[in-house]
Amino acid sequence: MEIFYLCVIKNTNVSALQIDNSIVNVIGCEIADNNTTSKAAVEFTTCDMVTFSKNWIHNNTSSSNFSAIVCMNSTPSITSNVIVNNTGNLGTLAFKNPSDILFSNNTIAKNFVTSATNGANVFIFNSNVTSINNILYNSGIEIHLISGTFNASYCDIDGGVEGEGNIDVDPLFTNPTANSGAT
Repeated sequence: MEIFYLCVIKNTNVSALQIDNSIVNVIGCEIADNNTTSKAAVEFTTCDMVTFSKNWIHNNTSSSNFSAIVCMNSTPSITSNVIVNNTGNLGTLAFKNPSDILFSNNTIAKNFVTSATNGANVFIFNSNVTSINNILYNSGIEIHLISGTFNASYCDIDGGVEGEGNIDVDPLFTNPTANSGAT
């Protein structure tokens, strides 16, 4: 098992974390200011039992892909993270080929998509996402479901989605576009 605990990973020109075929825990890390042309800040490929929790992912850029997290053929639990002010050509998060994701208690806000026609905050390709108690707001199109499922409950999602307890209400963040979005 690989463990990343309270790490700071900044200023890389490739993925800050690229994990392949592993059991991994990433807890309490700051992943910021990474700039790449083809990768996300964090990528999980063929990983079972991934715990990605209490991390702060901000100000990452990918000029041709997704900016924050990509999961391919993985089963992550992505919980209690703050993902803000990232810029990607296609979006912020991608779950694909196939992945089963538990996505809970996260705040995803003020991320930017540079593609005028295909961008979204969360892309889902041939994967199943269970979303519980998340805030996805102020990033344009929030969910782009190409294939698979997106089951949300008790979430605040800009534009709204069906599901028990979901709302579409501005969370009234103060100054979320400043640097790390911490205020």
